[in-house]
Amino acid sequence: MQDKFTPQVIKWYREFLDHFEGDRIVKSDTEVDFCCPVHADVHPSLGVDLRINGRGPEILLHCRSQKCDRKEILRSVDLTDADRFFEKEREGAALPGCSVAEYASYKSLPEEFLRGDTVGLEDSEYWCRITRRMVPAVKIPYFDEEGYELRQCARFRTGLEKTTPDTRMRATPKVRGGTLTLYGRHGTEEARELGYVFVVEGESDCHTLWHYGEPAVGVPGAQNWRPEWAEFLEGIHRVFVFVEDEAGEKLWRALLECPTLGNRVRRVSAR
Repeated sequence: MQDKFTPQVIKWYREFLDHFEGDRIVKSDTEVDFCCPVHADVHPSLGVDLRINGRGPEILLHCRSQKCDRKEILRSVDLTDADRFFEKEREGAALPGCSVAEYASYKSLPEEFLRGDTVGLEDSEYWCRITRRMVPAVKIPYFDEEGYELRQCARFRTGLEKTTPDTRMRATPKVRGGTLTLYGRHGTEEARELGYVFVVEGESDCHTLWHYGEPAVGVPGAQNWRPEWAEFLEGIHRVFVFVEDEAGEKLWRALLECPTLGNRVRRVSAR
């Protein structure tokens, strides 16, 4: 099978595999099994295989145990569906890059505020797998309730305008210990004192609300809400979920179904 692929394609496939952690079963140079990162997999049941069709080299993923959603599997390891295709199919997924100054102008927020203690944005870089180079990026640090930085949770703004596929946000890769948590935990004590908090999708809406003195926490991707995060909102009497698009609808449904939040959840519509 490997004879069908150039050394560049094999190298690309192996770099793709490096995003998956844990035990692996190597069946061949183009067929590898992993424990599925979406469900509690004990034995490797996720096939990650290199194939070729009319479009060219493509990586196929198949969870044989729970039939987990392919895009959910990819998101969990900081990949997108476009990453399954070799470079010529993925040109649209190249990261454009951005700086804190550009982000401040785009959001119409003071750069000084965004760089200050409340937000703490920094100019940084992020590796673009498409162009094989570092691109300018805005590091968005995450902090715990005591204000200590959670370095493994940092996310990066790598673009301003929404694209298809979306190139605006990237996370700390799992291969470097990356994990997800609720954004804005360092402000939850203030929210308890005020008696309410806004829950939004992503970090950027938090920045706007914080600038205007409103308490807010952000879910790093509407599909990534985890019920155990409700403990960060304990003692806050009203939890307002901001809904302005389809992602907001998903977030609203997820929090509404969270049993530990109960009747504290309220919907706020942008319409």
